[in-house]
Amino acid sequence: MVEREAQTDERTDVGPDPVWGLGLFIIGLATMGMAGAFTWHWVFVTGEAFLLVGVVWFLAAVARTRLKQDPIVWREKLPAFLGGTPAADEPSAKPRRAKRKKAPEVREVRKKKKKKKVKKVKRRKRLARDEE
Repeated sequence: MVEREAQTDERTDVGPDPVWGLGLFIIGLATMGMAGAFTWHWVFVTGEAFLLVGVVWFLAAVARTRLKQDPIVWREKLPAFLGGTPAADEPSAKPRRAKRKKAPEVREVRKKKKKKKVKKVKRRKRLARDEE
């Protein structure tokens, strides 16, 4: 029980605050709106930079917080997502079913249909040659 309380105390420092990124986003958006209304191109570009930095900061802060909250789950699932070996609980880790072969009757019917199509095409070519 004591160990569990110690773990929760360590998790209170979860990482950077995403509010800073949200603030930069709002400042950038307001700057872009004002500069767009007055056709101030350089100010608009500066506002766009603030907006993008705010978005990146926000997403990085949220991702870092999530990774700090439960890092073990992500250590198992991230390699599976990136194309490595799948985690044991992933559905892609289950063996795939082998493809069933078609019944011989179905294969024969398909072969006959192909032969008929080939005969029709040859007949059309022959008729086209005769007409010329």
